[in-house]
Amino acid sequence: MIWIIVSFLVLLVAFIILQYQISQNKIKRTLEIVNKTNLDEIPNFSQECIRIFRDELNIALDINDIQASSNHLQNALSPSKTSFHKILTAFKAGSKNYYPFVIYIGAFLGELIRHHSNAEWKRDESGFWSLRIGNKESSMVVYPFDKIIKCIFQRGHTEGLRRYIMIVVGALPLDEATKLAGYHELDLAKRLEINE
Repeated sequence: MIWIIVSFLVLLVAFIILQYQISQNKIKRTLEIVNKTNLDEIPNFSQECIRIFRDELNIALDINDIQASSNHLQNALSPSKTSFHKILTAFKAGSKNYYPFVIYIGAFLGELIRHHSNAEWKRDESGFWSLRIGNKESSMVVYPFDKIIKCIFQRGHTEGLRRYIMIVVGALPLDEATKLAGYHELDLAKRLEINE
């Protein structure tokens, strides 16, 4: 009897490790494709995201309306609001390739942030696309594509997406945001990679 339980536990652990490795490979492949994106393609991918949300999901994203668009993004990506499968289907993505989903929604998220802040697309030292917001005295670096990847693979990241957008663009002051979120300001600053 003990051997059956031990065998079951070994198989369960092996299965969990295998699933973790598969998800890490998906993340790696997705990031490789995203990082091949050229800067001039990002606005086009953002517009395609707006079109797909409108035509396939009947959701109106508007780069000029940060409140409504951040709510729509959070609701659409939330597992409790909309079927994740329906969104993947709309973006012609599947369980083996998330990159269309990540590229289009990440581009829209980045362009939304860029449009409402003093931000500029840059590649970091590792070649990842990021947005640098601010000036030499005070700046913040955010990774919109990475944020969408976290929404896919770590579903808890979706619930704070609207708050994240509002903090990043300065529509919600950091000290007020930390009180609302219940985070210590330094902890939140580390999470957002704020450089002062």
